[in-house]
Amino acid sequence: MTVPQIFKTTAAILMGLHITLAAFLIFQIQPMIAKIILPWYGGTAAVWTVCMLFFQSFLLLGYFLAHVLASRSIRLQPLVFVFLIIIAGITLDLYPSQDWKPAATANPTTSILLLLIVHVGLPYTVLAMTSPLLQSWYSKAFNSEMPYRLYSLSNIGSLGALLSYPFLFEPVFSRQQQTTLWGYAFWVSVVTACVCAAYTYFQAQDRSEASDGSMKLTVAPNRSLQLLWLVLSALGSILLLAITNLICNDIASVPFLWVVPLSLYLLTFIICFGSEKAYWRRFYVTLFIISSAWIVMRSNMDLSLLLVEAIAIGFLSL
Repeated sequence: MTVPQIFKTTAAILMGLHITLAAFLIFQIQPMIAKIILPWYGGTAAVWTVCMLFFQSFLLLGYFLAHVLASRSIRLQPLVFVFLIIIAGITLDLYPSQDWKPAATANPTTSILLLLIVHVGLPYTVLAMTSPLLQSWYSKAFNSEMPYRLYSLSNIGSLGALLSYPFLFEPVFSRQQQTTLWGYAFWVSVVTACVCAAYTYFQAQDRSEASDGSMKLTVAPNRSLQLLWLVLSALGSILLLAITNLICNDIASVPFLWVVPLSLYLLTFIICFGSEKAYWRRFYVTLFIISSAWIVMRSNMDLSLLLVEAIAIGFLSL
């Protein structure tokens, strides 16, 4: 069955829209739910730490489930994903009741984790599955095109949420209004997910029936190459955390300063996955060497006298 070009274009746009919206919602829910429960536990930094433990763990869980599901039949994948996201929408209840307020002797870590699992666990996991799963669907439904630009859109959504929450949503809307708006946006993602799943179900099946298997990789990456990918990916995260801790804890305690390194981190993914021509290796390697040498030369000086320069060096190296 030949699909008219307008339908293909619409499906591609909706996949991009759904991935962008899912990433936006993931980054919005993290500070939103943490702000709601923070006063219940004395407003300590430990609350943020436990919340980040939950969100990072469930993000990894979503990626793992997407990986497992992507290895199954193309007929099964859209059905399972649509079922999960609809159930998540029907059972959505973001604003925890007063019954969750902890007793004075309660273990706050256990209480926070249980609260997050009940109120956020399923929708957050389904949203975390979105980017890797839809990239897989895109490569199957449009097997002549590469899906990596969708990862750039995902990070655009993350960056948009990161910048908009502290400066737009938090000061303008109450916490109850924030959860209500988030719920509406989630149902928009349910609709776009259903459309993307339906297109993938029919179109990818048609292509797989007509395929002669020529699209499969002829040589799988060996263990050494896989390990190299893992290490290089980890280095980016390590550098982000190191620079953030250095600047926000040791150099300058400025509100929302942590937003800048995280924004730069997301921006690198937007640039590199948005276009193959956007990354100029010689330029960025040269920039990194200069910034590293700059850090070494200034490391023994009094950074309190060079506050702006110290922050600039850190951001430039990142």
